[in-house]
Amino acid sequence: MSDFAKDAFDTLGQLDLAPGQWVRLVVLVSAEKLPVWFGLPDGDRLQWESQGGAAVLYRWSVDALRRRLAEMDLPSASEIAAEEIAKATGGYSILIESLFSVGTAKPDIKLAARLKTLASHLADPASETATAFRSALGMDTWELARPLYQTLASLLGEDEYADEDQLAALASEELGRAAPEIRSALLALERLGILDRRAGQLALEPLARRVLAPAADNQ
Repeated sequence: MSDFAKDAFDTLGQLDLAPGQWVRLVVLVSAEKLPVWFGLPDGDRLQWESQGGAAVLYRWSVDALRRRLAEMDLPSASEIAAEEIAKATGGYSILIESLFSVGTAKPDIKLAARLKTLASHLADPASETATAFRSALGMDTWELARPLYQTLASLLGEDEYADEDQLAALASEELGRAAPEIRSALLALERLGILDRRAGQLALEPLARRVLAPAADNQ
């Protein structure tokens, strides 16, 4: 991947563009390839992210959800409704789109019922919704994802933050994987939005934990 990134930037730098012309190179890094990207030397990776203007997708905030509800002109576009949606979806785009894709002709009808249905689907590891959520996070294709997540769930309590280096060391020992590989994987999980960071400490995002931990236990 490092050779690809270097060649891509070198090629762009050699293009003879006329004034006003521009070229955009879009590279999509899939969930299962994120650990490879974060395994690159920090200096190279950070330079390419800065030089290329890396776009990071974050979970939807309550304010963002409130604005979306307002744009949809829903009677329920209130702070409470946005908070309920944030709690039910974790702010993950795939779950938000799933929620609003139902009954689009009259999207405000039975919003509470749809939130309840979404919760029941996420509680069932075999449901289409839970399966799609795991797949979007690379849990079905990234070989280290499930055992690492299961290990983190066993080490961390609900809403518990722990030192990143300590977690990496414990997970490395538990899984028999090199510490640098584990640290790269932790960065990937954070970028995917299923790990929260606070002052050098990490915690499992609550909604993802409820969905992913039981699935990992069943493997």
